[in-house]
Order: sequence, then structure tokens, then C-alpha cells
Amino acid sequence: KCKLLKIVISENSTKLYGEYFNPSESGRVWWGKGAFILLEDGQHLKASNAEGIPFEPQNAIFNQNQHLKFVLTFPPLPSGTTQFDFFESEGSSGWKFYDIMLSDAV
Repeated sequence: KCKLLKIVISENSTKLYGEYFNPSESGRVWWGKGAFILLEDGQHLKASNAEGIPFEPQNAIFNQNQHLKFVLTFPPLPSGTTQFDFFESEGSSGWKFYDIMLSDAV
């Protein structure tokens, strides 16, 4: 239902580009306010902006079979980063992407 398409890293930010798709129903979707990147050293980088799919309490309405594109913006990754995890929120609920590998170290 949710997949990451690309990661763009710059001196000023880290952007996760992705797509949400639900073929079986219509509804609402949002990001948790606490969305973050977890680095290997345990450091959290909190999301600062969301496009396409907003942070709660706002939400995006989607129709069955509609693809919603999104961009989440985070602070820049520290030098030497080769992988990270992405969590929509702390705890058991929300989207989780583990072991996101970068093709080259930052």
C-alpha cells in the first residue's frame, strides 16, 4: 500500500518520495506527527514537512485505485550514513520501513 520511490539527499535536507495506493477501498490517510528517520547510532531525525499526504490531524482523501504521491522532508543525514529506518511514529502503530540502504555513503 505504501512504498518509497526515491531518496534525495542535499546539504539542507533529506527527502523521501513515495506513493500510497489502496486498490480495495476509499478512505483517508495521514502521517503521524512524530514521523522520523532512525539512524544506526540511535539518533532520530524528525520530519519537518509533508507534501501530498499531510501530518495528522489533517488528512488526504483517496479513492479506490488512486495513487497518492508524497514527499516527506527531514534534516540532512550526517556524513557517513549508509542506511537508516523510517518510522511514522513511536510504538507499534504506523508505517515502518527498515534497512533503507543508500547506494553511496552520504
